Amino acid sequence: MMSVPPDPQKLPSQALDVLRYLAAREDGTAFADAIMAGAGLSAIGLGKGIRRLVTGRYVAMTAPGTYALTALGREAAEALLPAEPAPAPASSHTRRLSVFAPCELAVSSPALLRAGFDPPDRDQSPSGEAVPVILRLHAPDCDISPAEQPVSVPPDAPGGPVRFRVTPHQQGTLRLRLEVLPAGDGEPPRPAGGIYFDLGVAPFPTPACAEFQALGATVALPPGRGANR
Repeated sequence: MMSVPPDPQKLPSQALDVLRYLAAREDGTAFADAIMAGAGLSAIGLGKGIRRLVTGRYVAMTAPGTYALTALGREAAEALLPAEPAPAPASSHTRRLSVFAPCELAVSSPALLRAGFDPPDRDQSPSGEAVPVILRLHAPDCDISPAEQPVSVPPDAPGGPVRFRVTPHQQGTLRLRLEVLPAGDGEPPRPAGGIYFDLGVAPFPTPACAEFQALGATVALPPGRGANR
């Protein structure tokens, strides 16, 4: 008798990163090294993710070091991790999402990242109401506190900033993913947009850890709460 696979919503973040990467490939198959690079995972993070996916029958090893989505894995990926964010409604507004981060991190040393929304461009018509969103930060092999922060984006002013405390556990390159999700109750929210960025992690604090950089991207805000009334 085959065991019932675990709830895909309870998979660890490393497993979700692997699912997202494999689902974005046409054949759903990739070598371990390609998954590590594409999903921004360390060898330890990849091992954690792959073990849970293989145990749950979401992924199968088709050859030494090669992994492929199963039919169950592709179904879970389509339900939880759309390859592209859902198209924004025609009435949605865009804003620049900015991140203020250290130029480098250090192993076991907490660092603060600030994130928020810039004011609208001068030629952009106001949205007419504040838009409540959730900023969610992901990164492998590190502690993030808190993982999510609520932000209210005014129609004519900046939104935020909010702070995230990031403590990496391994040196190398850390890939962080900041997602914008609609706030509110109901179905598990799907990201409306977001940004990826990489930060180097040194074995000990360096002068670059005290230097900061501004990163950002333009994202589509989800509809305000009054959009569906």
